[in-house]
Amino acid sequence: MRVVALSGMYAKRSRASQLGKLGIDAIPLSSHSDFPGLVDFVLSSGARFVYTVYGNAAKFAKYLRSELGIMARPLPGGHGQLTMDYFL
Repeated sequence: MRVVALSGMYAKRSRASQLGKLGIDAIPLSSHSDFPGLVDFVLSSGARFVYTVYGNAAKFAKYLRSELGIMARPLPGGHGQLTMDYFL
């Protein structure tokens, strides 16, 4: 069984690596709603791939790809509940 923790506190790599030592994968999850806060969160997390949701998700994903070179795409909406396998 694989254990995954989701939280904004895992944007700090040191916290994520502490969990990694315990065999737990850490995925940074942000609830920021302001553009500068979102960009800072993405950059400080060291993410190589970002899923965006709500509001201007498509525009934000495009910004991350074109301006920052970070692979990003919006999560599709209106499909009900999906598993992470759908997006991988």
